[in-house]
Amino acid sequence: MNVAVTQEYNVGVKVDWDEANSGNLTAETYELYFRTDAKNETVVYNITETEYTIPYASITNGTWEFSVRGYSSDDNAYSSFSTEPTLTVFNQKAQDDANAAAQAAYEAEQARIAEENRIAEENRIAAEKAEEARKAEEARKAEEARIAQEKAEEEAEAQITKAIMAN
Repeated sequence: MNVAVTQEYNVGVKVDWDEANSGNLTAETYELYFRTDAKNETVVYNITETEYTIPYASITNGTWEFSVRGYSSDDNAYSSFSTEPTLTVFNQKAQDDANAAAQAAYEAEQARIAEENRIAEENRIAAEKAEEARKAEEARKAEEARIAQEKAEEEAEAQITKAIMAN
């Protein structure tokens, strides 16, 4: 049996094979083996079609080897194993989602910083205006005091002149 292995975006790894064709027995089911090494092997039993898609949730990123063998329950016999292609599995959708999440987090942080800067600028402008208003009020009071002083001096002069005239 020849096995073809491909990745399908946001789906998983599709394993497709020919019907078992050695000997004179017919396979009713198939077993799909996929492994990264002898200690990390997964088997899917009782597959009735000549293709199977392994969801990305069931297979991690990495280099995997795949093989298939047929089983005839009528004759209680297995076919020989298929060819054993390898595939470097990479869940691009998961990476795209992670990249999108990172981009969204970056944009949210930039928006937060921009809002923080906008508020700081508003506060700076408000403080500047308050300082200008305080200085204007101080200048107004100083002008009022100067005018009052001038008026008092004029009145005092007028009283002195009036007193001198009265004598």
